[in-house]
Amino acid sequence: MNSTAFFKYSAIVALILCLTMPFLRFFGLMDEDIYKIAFLLSSAAWFIAAPFWAARRGRGKIAPPPADEGPDADDSACGCSCCCPPGGAAGKS
Repeated sequence: MNSTAFFKYSAIVALILCLTMPFLRFFGLMDEDIYKIAFLLSSAAWFIAAPFWAARRGRGKIAPPPADEGPDADDSACGCSCCCPPGGAAGKS
């Protein structure tokens, strides 16, 4: 099993545990001390495994904006002085 599958299944199991344990506690099927420890461990496992799983799938990366977008673009239509360049599309008539 590769590391992507390990993080995927670890995150899914931790999420399922985090979602089902409150119901088990509510219906009296789990003791409070066991609930606290199990919920702490499963939520820690979720917050450790899920970012690694997301990063391995390429979702953890933020792509830079295309060159024709952003505050330095010539086709800015807002016309403000803070982000629109002088003489840009907003300043042209």
